[in-house]
Amino acid sequence: MGGHVFELPEESNDRTQYSKTIDKLKEHIKTTYKETYMEIASLFSNPMTQPTVKRPAPLGEDATEDDKVIRNEKLKIYTKKTDALEQNMIAVHTIIWGQASPTMQTKIKSIKNYETKADNYDCLWLLQQIKAITMSFESKKNPMMSELEAKEQFYACKQDHNESPEDYMHKLKAWADVVKHCGGEIAGKWENVPEEFGTQEDREDAALEYTLAMAYIKGIDRTRYGVLAAELKNEYAKGKNDYPTDIATAFALVNLYETPKNEQLQQHNGSHKGNQQHEATKAEEGYTFVQNTTKPPIAGTDGRLFEKTLCYNCQSYGHYAGNCNEPNAKGTTLVYHGVVMAQTDEKICSPINKEWILLDTNRVHFQQCAVPHKHPRE
Repeated sequence: MGGHVFELPEESNDRTQYSKTIDKLKEHIKTTYKETYMEIASLFSNPMTQPTVKRPAPLGEDATEDDKVIRNEKLKIYTKKTDALEQNMIAVHTIIWGQASPTMQTKIKSIKNYETKADNYDCLWLLQQIKAITMSFESKKNPMMSELEAKEQFYACKQDHNESPEDYMHKLKAWADVVKHCGGEIAGKWENVPEEFGTQEDREDAALEYTLAMAYIKGIDRTRYGVLAAELKNEYAKGKNDYPTDIATAFALVNLYETPKNEQLQQHNGSHKGNQQHEATKAEEGYTFVQNTTKPPIAGTDGRLFEKTLCYNCQSYGHYAGNCNEPNAKGTTLVYHGVVMAQTDEKICSPINKEWILLDTNRVHFQQCAVPHKHPRE
């Protein structure tokens, strides 16, 4: 299960470890015990309930012979599924217990009625105890402070550069669970839910999933999915709402998305493999443009890709510094072009300081050269 375990609060500083382990547990059970997963899924509902197989309803006095035959067949299926569920629950109990750390197991063994519950393979009781132990550390803190800290982590949750869409989804949902455990609410206003959802009551019910979907899209890695985020934003501005309505749809959208590739730049890099820098000098203009072609281009936060543009903030090609995905580098200042810069005759005094070099032709950042460039008249 990817190394996810149920641990005591003092064993782990990750407040989302319970939710992450539960998510992995659900995935494993869904794959391994398909025939009874619909019943076992009640262990992960809110509130958690004991898995059971629904018994066929009794027939009325006016039931026909065909009705009786159909019910008898349903009873056979019910009996078979009940037996399967009983066996699967034993296996699930073993899995849950195996995912608990040794110290967690010791803690659970000290609880009253442990032996009776263990002999009955009571998965519901076991999960309830694990959750209570895992979350109990929150009761030792100021409840309002716990809620605020959990909300802060949820809203700041973003996909790491090497994190898969699935792991990012689990992380976001885990923080949402922590907020809920602390008594908080992350669902946005129902008025912000699209009217297509139906009545006010329907929109209120959909507010949580819609909020999770928006939070998921907002936090996706802009290096890989910046174009997707920009497309959704631009289409909405045109009157077409393609934003996902729940987190499952948001995950599917990102997971199936293919990041645009620039074939021209790839061919260029392949033909000049090993070159660290490529210089193109325009003698008639007196400027030298230095381009590093060893890194693949990265689209900016606006979703646009400029293969020959070097961002001075992160030193990567593909975007301007004003649309950089990385935080603004300390000590740098972004200057938007506000004047027209042109080459002038040597006899005319140029407004451009000869000790400056032009690094960007659209948004301009000036840097003083280590060795000053001498004017021809000096």
